[in-house]
Amino acid sequence: MIMIDKLLIINAGGAFSAKTAYYELPFDPRSSFSNFKDVNTGDTLVLDATLRALPANQVRSIQFGEDLDGLLETWGQPDIAVVRGSNYFHEHFDLGDFVKPLESLKCAIVALGVGAQASSYGPIELPRGSIKFLHFLSDRSTSLGVRGAFSAEIFAGHGVKNVDIIGCPSFFRSGNPKLQIKKVQMDGPPKIGFNFNRFLGSYYCSNFIKTFLLQADLMQCALGMAHSKIYWQGEKEELFISKNDDDHSRDLLKLVLKRYRISPDPVNAQRFKDRLRCFLNVEEWATHVRFNCDAMLGFRLHGNVIALHQGIPAVMFSYDTRTRELIDYFSLPYVEIERFPKIDVAEFIKNADFTLFERAYMANFATFRHFLFKNGLSTQFSKASVPAGGSNSQPIGLVDEDHYRQAFDKVSSMYNDLINHR
Repeated sequence: MIMIDKLLIINAGGAFSAKTAYYELPFDPRSSFSNFKDVNTGDTLVLDATLRALPANQVRSIQFGEDLDGLLETWGQPDIAVVRGSNYFHEHFDLGDFVKPLESLKCAIVALGVGAQASSYGPIELPRGSIKFLHFLSDRSTSLGVRGAFSAEIFAGHGVKNVDIIGCPSFFRSGNPKLQIKKVQMDGPPKIGFNFNRFLGSYYCSNFIKTFLLQADLMQCALGMAHSKIYWQGEKEELFISKNDDDHSRDLLKLVLKRYRISPDPVNAQRFKDRLRCFLNVEEWATHVRFNCDAMLGFRLHGNVIALHQGIPAVMFSYDTRTRELIDYFSLPYVEIERFPKIDVAEFIKNADFTLFERAYMANFATFRHFLFKNGLSTQFSKASVPAGGSNSQPIGLVDEDHYRQAFDKVSSMYNDLINHR
């Protein structure tokens, strides 16, 4: 077993200190909006969870395309390298250019939670370079840690079968071998956290229109609940709004509300501004959720995981292979966008049963811990007894296709503008 002295994180998704991971903006948050870029703090949560699981004396990180040889010249060879990632493997991205630089590493290279990405289940023809990259990872580790059964099947179809299904490391950030999800009392005004994702479309969503309309209805609920919070995870417009209070930020706020089919009147604008929370530091994000949310609901995978790993109930919306794989693997209650239910926050939370999740989590925690040891990664995670596992996820919400058809008629003329607005 390797006791890690030097750990290299490949494609880290953030920066880190001794206490937490954080996203370091490459621009001044109070500068011109033209300098802003979309980011993804969900990746930073995965990095934070990975570092918590893998204590090391020295940690360095490098992004794909950066000067790995230069790092190795000054730092030397690491004991082991970890590839942080979730949805690298899809039909629209060729990873072939990243193989040769990584050949400079002499150590094992372990993939944590990588997966195949598509809008819905079905065959995927990976680019030739990505197949080469996949086989390179397979050859450089005992096994690949993959997100779920669909990813394992896609990889096997491309000749890589030394895989272990481990889910996503972010679920295990607490380091606890058991999780108990709190019960929410809906008889008083609950504090509900909401998360939204305006990046969804193409191979990240099985039905753009349904997803768009459901998020619009969900935003209406978030603005109407007095104790709600809206947690940002990457859109540049919301970040600018949260950091600035000028005419441009107010214009952007109106634009964001319009994209959610909400009147940009002063009342809604103020409610959105008051509820919006933007965190770049993972520990600050987690702490705020812990003290300000009785439950979480939304379209951001890691926006829900930030609650779940702290024992706070979270209901995910299922809209692509990534969310569906993890919902199945962890036996999570969820809302399926294809069923197009009416948004009813109280009913969603009331009907969310986490009994199966709690059992699945115990088994998956043990699997993750075993995977780390199997691949030569020492971990501070403690051993847990393991119950029988199995996926029994059940969708929440009633099917309402009439509601969908009526809403679709209203929004179809906006479709091209919506998908091209960015």
